[in-house]
Amino acid sequence: MSEERMVQGIEHLGRHFVQVIKTELEVDLEYDAAAVHTLDAYIEQIRGNYTAETVPTGLVQSIGAFLGACIIAAYGGRWGQESETSDWGIALPVRDGEIWVFPFNKVYKHFVSGPENSVHVFYTAIQTLLDPERDWLEPSSG
Repeated sequence: MSEERMVQGIEHLGRHFVQVIKTELEVDLEYDAAAVHTLDAYIEQIRGNYTAETVPTGLVQSIGAFLGACIIAAYGGRWGQESETSDWGIALPVRDGEIWVFPFNKVYKHFVSGPENSVHVFYTAIQTLLDPERDWLEPSSG
């Protein structure tokens, strides 16, 4: 499957997730921080139903596609397949190129590990990664 078709499939999956949540939970999701906060609470509510081995791949993919759409809406970037790991994620522009974040991986980790791998914390931390003024060799002041 071409990368373009794969991206179209991921984007469709994210839109489908929005429709399912609207139908089943009567919640309207936008592609914003408030929706990611709701998503975080949703994962916490249902994650006790699964173990690492039983988390449905389709659920992880649907939630990850929606989380990725929220990341792109807030921070820019594009879906793609990272060359070193072959994982699907989002390439975000930074001063000297791009950095990659992996929504599908984070969603799975949140299901397995709980709030210590919160999708909401992940989402909000991206702003720090994109800060062009941050000196990564110096300790953070704050």
